[in-house]
Amino acid sequence: MPRPAPRPGASPADACAAPWIHATPPGALALAARMLRWPAVLLARRDLLATLLRRDLEARVRGTALSWLWLLAQPLLLFAVYAFLFTAVLGLRVGGDGLPSATLAVSMFTGTLVWSSLAEALTRSATCLTERGHLLRCLRFPAELLPLEAALASCVTLALGALVYLACAALFGLWPLPSAALLALAPLLLLLQLVFSAGLGLLVASVNVLWRDTAPFLTAALTVWMFATPVFWIASPEVLPSVAPWMPWIEANPATALVEAWRHVLMGGEPALVHPRALGESLARLASWSAAAFALGSLVFFRLQRHLADEV
Repeated sequence: MPRPAPRPGASPADACAAPWIHATPPGALALAARMLRWPAVLLARRDLLATLLRRDLEARVRGTALSWLWLLAQPLLLFAVYAFLFTAVLGLRVGGDGLPSATLAVSMFTGTLVWSSLAEALTRSATCLTERGHLLRCLRFPAELLPLEAALASCVTLALGALVYLACAALFGLWPLPSAALLALAPLLLLLQLVFSAGLGLLVASVNVLWRDTAPFLTAALTVWMFATPVFWIASPEVLPSVAPWMPWIEANPATALVEAWRHVLMGGEPALVHPRALGESLARLASWSAAAFALGSLVFFRLQRHLADEV
């Protein structure tokens, strides 16, 4: 691809980074135009994005004996641990009449699976630009694809984990399989999670280039966010009366809608006590948060984009 001619007196490094540097920050109309071009960018760069995703997944299993089977073995081991711990060891029951241990095992596994995917996307997005700074400095490379690739990879691992869960539920009868109508919503949930995590990924990736404390701060913030999200517990006063005063904050948490929607789909909406909100309500909230996160992340990323090549 031909490069634009460097300005007079520019150094080789300036010429290499020229496609990313602009004299003035983009205005509101330019930012809006870039956001509207997202579908065209993804369509034009789909081969590059697929290559980045494939290399990312291959790097995780390169040199291992099980190779791609590790992507299935990890969620399988996690599911086996939860199932054994709560059904065979603890026999734990919570709530007024008590939720059976199998319910808790499946609920915690699905919550952990979804949260791990979201946390992985954000953690890897935070450093994706600084770790691949050579791409930004020396090529006309669409840097916005890097956070998107991290979000895509996390969704692939989530989808594989969900398939492992469904296979185990069918083979061992630990939990009834969800209906076909609910499973048909899984692609929509994956898309909403992809948009949500990619939007936040664009935000943290661009901010981390200018403020390197972002990545360690994000690690601490994700720990707090995890415990504020119903990953290991049920966000219902009927199950946990002590959460009643905090319900407005819990319901305002976007990760709550994400976890509850996935939990509803994978658990088939049963038992009702585990699903205090209707699936439609969780989906509507998640769609709103996803759109807002992607808009905010894109605006911040494109606003700071002219600084990226200099700072990495």
